[in-house]
Amino acid sequence: MKLYAAPLTPVDEEYIRKARSFAEERMAPIVEDAEQQRRQPALLREMIAEFTKLYIPKTLGGLGASTMTICRELEELARVDYGVTFAFEVHNHAAMVLSMTENKALRNRYLPGMLTGDTIGAFLLTEPGAGSDAASIRCRAQMQDGHYVINGEKAWVTNAGTADLLLVFAQTGEAPKDVVALAVERTAPGVEFQGAYHMAGAHAAETGAFVFNNVSVPADYVIFPTGDAFYKALGAIEFARFAIAAMANGAFLGALETAIAYDKERVQFGRPLLKNQGLQWKLADQVTRLEASRMLTYLAAKTIDDGTGAAGIAAHCKKYAVECAFRGVNTAIQCMGSNGLKREYPLVRQMTALTTAFNADGTNDICNVVISKSL
Repeated sequence: MKLYAAPLTPVDEEYIRKARSFAEERMAPIVEDAEQQRRQPALLREMIAEFTKLYIPKTLGGLGASTMTICRELEELARVDYGVTFAFEVHNHAAMVLSMTENKALRNRYLPGMLTGDTIGAFLLTEPGAGSDAASIRCRAQMQDGHYVINGEKAWVTNAGTADLLLVFAQTGEAPKDVVALAVERTAPGVEFQGAYHMAGAHAAETGAFVFNNVSVPADYVIFPTGDAFYKALGAIEFARFAIAAMANGAFLGALETAIAYDKERVQFGRPLLKNQGLQWKLADQVTRLEASRMLTYLAAKTIDDGTGAAGIAAHCKKYAVECAFRGVNTAIQCMGSNGLKREYPLVRQMTALTTAFNADGTNDICNVVISKSL
């Protein structure tokens, strides 16, 4: 399949090739079994050791790769499985946030393990009553005798079943944005894992909930202080939206490749299915959407690297990519007939995983709120 969309700035081709090989050789054989068993594969730690360094500056032990390189890397990984790649990306998200703290002691304590896979990270912002409205969080962190004491709940936590380090955003005062970001080990007394959700798909992400009952956190475990943490969280969400778009594009691409390969071989009425113009046009429409979505996402990657403000473009590409990918994978299934529904092919697994992408890091409605500010 010939594609025209290409990165707008140079990328590290070596790591793009590594990502493709890793996905095809290490991920592909195990991801369907992991989804069926609703568990996160141990392979995640290996992915982290191989690729998380791309996200971290060279001064902190990483490679300091461009956002464009990260975009292509995420495409290649999600081309085989969106769910595992999403878990990997959330860990990277947490590692990036930790790398930005001015608390050097805290960063030095945890970041090395997050680069090797010895420590898996999770980002805890959402609550049962605070999803789209991030300013309404109720989980509280009160200072007592030189420690923060956390009480409350966190919901929709990716990597909840396996995370070693929890980046917790909690309310410290009365104003909606009086939020502090704290590093909390999952083994700390009072941290209760409530289990992983049984969702439509993407079970490899092990998304679940936590309750905090008088969890004591030393005052020097502050990642971002009150007055700064809320805005850091919003900035991190911009990158997360771009990353979801890149992963959705990868899943979309993989689905089209699967359908085209199948339709070249499947013979009906004396000729391969791909010789039928009606089916060709169905696929052609989806390839056009994929091209447009990839270019929009590459533009977001360049905007992030340029540092010119990516909130609007990240909202655009996240909304568009997820809509296109979900429709595209569904069309790929139709182009394979009933066989497209078989679990021996990746299409059903990818489509159910993409249902989670509509709500992660901002629904389409929230993306439209961001976009509408430019009107």
